[in-house]
Amino acid sequence: MTIRNALVTGATGMLGSHIVDGLVGSGVEVIATDLAPPEKGYAWEAPASAVTYAPGDIRDKDLIGDLVARADVVVHVAAVLSKAQGDPPGPIMEVNIAATHALFEAAARTGTKVVFASSGSVYGPNRDAVDGTPAPAFVEDDPSYDLGFYALSKHVNELHAEAFGRLEGLSWVALRCSAMFGSRLRMGLTTRWLLSVLDDVEAGRTPRVDGDPNGGLDWIHVADAAECFVRAVTRDVPNGPINVSTGVATRLEDACRAVLAAAGYPQDIEWTGAHRPDGRFSSARYYSSERAGEVLGFRPATDVSIGMDAFVAWRNAMKGA
Repeated sequence: MTIRNALVTGATGMLGSHIVDGLVGSGVEVIATDLAPPEKGYAWEAPASAVTYAPGDIRDKDLIGDLVARADVVVHVAAVLSKAQGDPPGPIMEVNIAATHALFEAAARTGTKVVFASSGSVYGPNRDAVDGTPAPAFVEDDPSYDLGFYALSKHVNELHAEAFGRLEGLSWVALRCSAMFGSRLRMGLTTRWLLSVLDDVEAGRTPRVDGDPNGGLDWIHVADAAECFVRAVTRDVPNGPINVSTGVATRLEDACRAVLAAAGYPQDIEWTGAHRPDGRFSSARYYSSERAGEVLGFRPATDVSIGMDAFVAWRNAMKGA
């Protein structure tokens, strides 16, 4: 099937805007929808002639039904993110589950393929390291357990997609995203530490991070993550989940020091959470990228140090804008 146009929800966010750019770069016209308007420096850079902006709320079933009917494929990124332990679950359930279910229903009705953003959080808590070495990476067939409300919402999305595929013929791909960094990063996202340590230095403070410096995350550059979505849109991909990852665990301390080094700042950090002083992994959350390579032909192109250089360059440009 030739993909001529795609609907992208959550299109003005960090990941969504990069997906818009990637799709347009692949010759696909985009209908971009989001509750928040495009903001200078954070929006897509694709030419206006290739992007139709349709502002709206993902919970508006009539609007979403109309937009889905106009698209060859839907890329669903819009979601309420869990920013802190104890956040009320209501908005997460309303947007991430109910509105996504309605979108799946509309797509099944029109025979429209759906590529949606899931999350590596569906696997559950970090795995403890063994003698300072990370446990094996999560793979797509691993079970889910001990889920918070955000992770639960993404897990339910996958269950709903599977049911719609099995019962209604929906074509779907769930892309389980790891920790993203890069241009258009906002303070509320999981990788907000990269912004906070730079802000602290520029305010004359030693950076303070409330986290475990020895906890490992799978840090993927947002442009690489967006490339996975573009490939899932433009290729014939079987229904199912795929990790969007590098397959490498990087300690939080190493990531924070990398961004400070990229900015030319001292790399001193005050860690306020409990941690071991030996600099070895205490736990890790990282994901096998093998299926993405096999199914999408994807290999991450940007390592952490190069990605941090580009991220700092973008942030400096934003400060000077």
